[in-house]
Amino acid sequence: MMPDIEHPWEIIYQQDKWPQQDPVPLFHEVVPTLQSRNCQRILDLGCGNGNYLVPFAEKGFDMIGADISPTGLNISRRRLASATMPVSLVQCDFRLPLPFRKSSFDGIWSVQSIHHARIDAIRLVIQELWRVLIPNGFMIVSVAGGLDDEYPYKEIEPGTYVPLEGPERGLPHHIFTEDEVRKEFKMFAIEAVYSRLNGKILVILASKR
Repeated sequence: MMPDIEHPWEIIYQQDKWPQQDPVPLFHEVVPTLQSRNCQRILDLGCGNGNYLVPFAEKGFDMIGADISPTGLNISRRRLASATMPVSLVQCDFRLPLPFRKSSFDGIWSVQSIHHARIDAIRLVIQELWRVLIPNGFMIVSVAGGLDDEYPYKEIEPGTYVPLEGPERGLPHHIFTEDEVRKEFKMFAIEAVYSRLNGKILVILASKR
């Protein structure tokens, strides 16, 4: 695996190609669910520049942000400092076992992150998400359900593509179908799978059996 400094996400954040954004509607939709299920300690896997860490912390959740990019985490750290939010940040590569103990989190939030790998690595992180979530804990994950037509791609394995141009150049994108989502996440109790942006995003709501 490539060193962190050469990872496409590190290059993206170094070149400021991933703007800070307001929370997507999904955030506002799932906060009441997390609250109703008493999910307090939440892992934001693939937190990047911290788009969701402050909004979650403002809602009263204990947040842990994890990302492979040192630059992305530094941006998060500055945002959190200005907001005086007590959030923990961890640098890690989800293609390897996560650096957290079993049943560390009541909830998991991972949006448009874990599909950026080959399928074997994605299967590992799915197992790791199950491991670090408490029994009956709740998870919100979104993955790619289609490619952006703006750029050319190269298929590097069945269902996994790498853009040859654009801000995510060199970053793998595994494209899921709903059937594949249900197959790969079968260790969880899947509560819903639905699409956004004309099928380009698939959202998975699931709990640990």
